[in-house]
Amino acid sequence: DEETLAVFESLKEEMKIRGGLKLKAGADSTLLAMAGGPTVFLEDGYEDDELRFVLAHELTHYKHGDLMWNVIAAILICLFWWNPVIWIAFRRFRRDMEVYCDFDAAEAVGDKKGYARVLVKAAAGKGRFIPATTSLIGGEKEVSARVKALAAFKKPKVITAAIGVVLLVVITACLLLNPKSNVSQ
Repeated sequence: DEETLAVFESLKEEMKIRGGLKLKAGADSTLLAMAGGPTVFLEDGYEDDELRFVLAHELTHYKHGDLMWNVIAAILICLFWWNPVIWIAFRRFRRDMEVYCDFDAAEAVGDKKGYARVLVKAAAGKGRFIPATTSLIGGEKEVSARVKALAAFKKPKVITAAIGVVLLVVITACLLLNPKSNVSQ
């Protein structure tokens, strides 16, 4: 469809995305995957005004490098499949990735309410996970949490992140240093 491709190319230009990102329509689910190169698979059924929101979401995943992070997460799950903490961290990682992507995509298209409406339509009733893709992993509760997070999300300030990194380095250094005591027993 030439109109869909025009919206896709327009969004790529607006979001300053370069490279060989492809678009394939008629998929079972909308997602970003590595299939002979990064490809956005788009399911049918979106109205013209909704298409912009859906494509912005997948392009934001591409811009954030989420495919690479999902591959790393899948490898960690395979290596540490027996550890319940890894599974909990993995679900939290995926949720946070989606929330951050939702915020940036809504900001890119300039309409949080419209984006949230399309998010609910796109995700309702789907709870699939396909490893090493950006497929959705949640059901109704997950979508509800994402919409609430989208409404309340504020990007952290740089100073907050810098303070966090400094604290992490100081705490790590304190834990790694194990001075020996001169007191004889």
